Amino acid sequence: MRRLGLDSQLLLSRKRRLRKATDCDNAIHQRLPIPHSDQFQFSHYHTAILSNVLPDVSASAACVRTRAIMEGLLTMTSTGHDSKQYNNNVKYVTTSAAKNQAPNNFGGFVLPKGATLHHLSPNRTMDFQDLFGNQSNQPNLSPPQPQQPLDMALFDRFYTEEQFSFRFFHDSPETAMILDMQDLHALRRGRQELVKSYDKANPGGDPLACLSSVVDYIPPVTDTNIVRELSSIHRCDLTLVCSPYELDLLQHHYDIPKEKLCLAPFFVDETAIPQDFPLINVNTIPTQFVFCGGFKHDPNVDAVHILLNHVWPRLRSEQPHATLHIYGAHCPSQLQATNHHANGVVVHGYVERLEDIFGPSSEGGPRILLAPLRFGAGIKGKIIDAWTYGMPVITTPVGGEGMTTWQEESGGDASSLRFGGSVASTLDEFCHAATIMATDATKYHEAQQTGRVILQELYSAQKNWRIVEDRLHQAMASLEARRERDTMRAILWHNSNRSTDYFSRWVELKESSKKK
Repeated sequence: MRRLGLDSQLLLSRKRRLRKATDCDNAIHQRLPIPHSDQFQFSHYHTAILSNVLPDVSASAACVRTRAIMEGLLTMTSTGHDSKQYNNNVKYVTTSAAKNQAPNNFGGFVLPKGATLHHLSPNRTMDFQDLFGNQSNQPNLSPPQPQQPLDMALFDRFYTEEQFSFRFFHDSPETAMILDMQDLHALRRGRQELVKSYDKANPGGDPLACLSSVVDYIPPVTDTNIVRELSSIHRCDLTLVCSPYELDLLQHHYDIPKEKLCLAPFFVDETAIPQDFPLINVNTIPTQFVFCGGFKHDPNVDAVHILLNHVWPRLRSEQPHATLHIYGAHCPSQLQATNHHANGVVVHGYVERLEDIFGPSSEGGPRILLAPLRFGAGIKGKIIDAWTYGMPVITTPVGGEGMTTWQEESGGDASSLRFGGSVASTLDEFCHAATIMATDATKYHEAQQTGRVILQELYSAQKNWRIVEDRLHQAMASLEARRERDTMRAILWHNSNRSTDYFSRWVELKESSKKK
């Protein structure tokens, strides 16, 4: 394979690194030490995360998950999984412009050691080459010294892959290209359209009665959105999928090869999971119902509408002293202005500390997460946070989708654990489940313990990152061989199918001509 613009010494180093990565895969399972090369004092792995958003962990669960992946990449080793040292470096590259922000500190996201933050506009060839060029930018060095080759480029969502992957294909073909889906966008958008159609056809009806058709929906290949996502998956060497349901859909409905997919859900620190929870005093202390979710995410906006207009009037009539607390970043001012303390509704908006949202009440009464989600995709960070703090969850089949499912990496059948709360498919079921959870101490405590078990079994950071790290090693070690047998990747990278490449070049040429 031809390496464009690479110094021959750098190429030799890269081949040696790939051979050592192959040895590494065997040693990981045997727990044998791997000798390190003393040639070039580079960090072990050099990775770029490319995203269209700032790394604002306070805004979304997706950013929290990306932070966990970044931590894993920084501590990733070729000798096993037990390193806590930040031996590598990660470039977090965002297309989002950040004004009046301190370097490496955006929205409370302080990057760890070894990570740096960069802005890169799409359609800028020179800027890309300056950031990822193969020669050191230190002008005093003669001759120029080769930089460490980029081992992996991780694209945060498919549209970022569309913007940048062709540049790595041209300029850095030895770089493994990894797609992090976050969720299946076409699935979420298609479900949203179904809900809109249902609401239009059934004004005044049960707002949750559409859920059976929503959860059965599968985006057809005539939908350009799913075609774009599938194309991104095929162009990349490995795709991280957060939902077991979507992993199964991609593999068995859309025929994506299993070796191109890796389950990568949330990564919860096991030390943060309580081993037990204090007994809750139900009946004598009013219940606090909670909703949490960023308001730039349409499923959350719709869920709050359902809560305020359909769920809460029923719950309030049955529990006149209960309160509903709404939290979330980017809360619209009109919603914050509609605090109805007389009706028990308190809109808090953004709150920095999770324990202030999900932690126990000062009175010791029950606190329950309500998540009447009617559309969406992926898995839900709000539910993970609730279980971490011992809060039972009442949600819908959309909210519970994939949250309790696990699948063996060896290809075994999927299994499911009990849910830490209740999953309801109608408005009556949802309100009844919330009332039972608020008044039955046994069910409340069972839901707490079930949520804890789910976190330990399915969302352990150590267990989940071990799987992801192994798959990343495999992708890097066998990169050329994998690509040689990847027919769909070869087809999509053929000149006749590289529309995003040529469109980007056209935009760049058009914008540069305007400046003259």
